[in-house]
Amino acid sequence: MDPLGLGWVTEVANEPAVYDEINTRLVFEEIKTALAETSATKVLIGSSRVMRGFDTCALNAVLNIGVSSITSTQTEYLVDYAVNLNKFDAIFVEALPYTPPEKILSAQKDLIAKLISLRTFFISSEALLGQFKPKSQAKFDCSHPGAAGPYFTEVSTFDKRVYRQYRNISRHTTNIALAVKRIQSKATAQTNVILFIPPVHPDLLNPDEVNQLIADIERELGEQNSLVSYSEIYDREFLNEPKLWQDANHFSPELGAYYLQHLVQVSDSGDKHPMRDHDSTKIN
Repeated sequence: MDPLGLGWVTEVANEPAVYDEINTRLVFEEIKTALAETSATKVLIGSSRVMRGFDTCALNAVLNIGVSSITSTQTEYLVDYAVNLNKFDAIFVEALPYTPPEKILSAQKDLIAKLISLRTFFISSEALLGQFKPKSQAKFDCSHPGAAGPYFTEVSTFDKRVYRQYRNISRHTTNIALAVKRIQSKATAQTNVILFIPPVHPDLLNPDEVNQLIADIERELGEQNSLVSYSEIYDREFLNEPKLWQDANHFSPELGAYYLQHLVQVSDSGDKHPMRDHDSTKIN
């Protein structure tokens, strides 16, 4: 497992997942209640990118339970809980971030160490600080939607250093494939579990590189159409629009609206689906 929640789990077990993270069940009571009581038929699960990038306030059919700095064990816990409710036809799960195990820090590291370490891969300083607030952020804030402008104009050299693991992500294809397999194996005849790659600023990882990453992952899985990617519908020129980004790590609800529409269409069409016979999939 991943006790600190700094990346996806890298082991696949046949038995149900064991959640070893302290207070996981208590921290998510509010979200569990929302899942149980919602009339939505689809759910979005992911990090602050999902929470801030997908405005579902006017959509009765989709529930956004993105959580700032969500951990891998928490993600699996929420997927299991949502699937077991047997009331959703689709659960969309963010397929990244991924942090290599060797980069995981000790639980004894203080806040400053966490802010300057490689843990900041895929986690902005703002999102990281958010987890230390008395009340954790969860779900899109419908009462305070993001105001238009000022727009994010440039990925800085500092941003590239902070998120430099984007440049090396292809080295971890096998581990990501294992994580994808584990999450997809939770699907049932009632509930489709669809993993998607959220938009990444092209100056950090361009769409062609994303496509290559997906091809490598699917080659490991021996399964086509196992992931949905924003690179299917956006090219680099479009993604360079400043108004589509809140910062180097978060896309705007304007970009998220188009992508969410695509995800819903994918789930309704059945063109892309989780692996039903996951036990027979071989990962070398």
